[in-house]
Amino acid sequence: MPQTPRFQVTAVNVRPNEMSDEIRKAQLYLARFGYTAPREELQGLLDNDTSSALRKLQETFRLPITGELDEDTAAFMNQPR
Repeated sequence: MPQTPRFQVTAVNVRPNEMSDEIRKAQLYLARFGYTAPREELQGLLDNDTSSALRKLQETFRLPITGELDEDTAAFMNQPR
């Protein structure tokens, strides 16, 4: 029986140091799967740590390495794991 995705993330066009609820969701995903250390407060800020974790995920799964929450990355995050 297929699993349903736990995370529903939508690609966003966010510049470094801007905030977004979608970035906050991505931060939860990245922490859940070990790409970043868990943080007490996730503000949805596209900071250096988040961009670095996104690049690490993208490299690991052979996605285009952008350090952004782009469409390919969001689609990957929405797949069941």
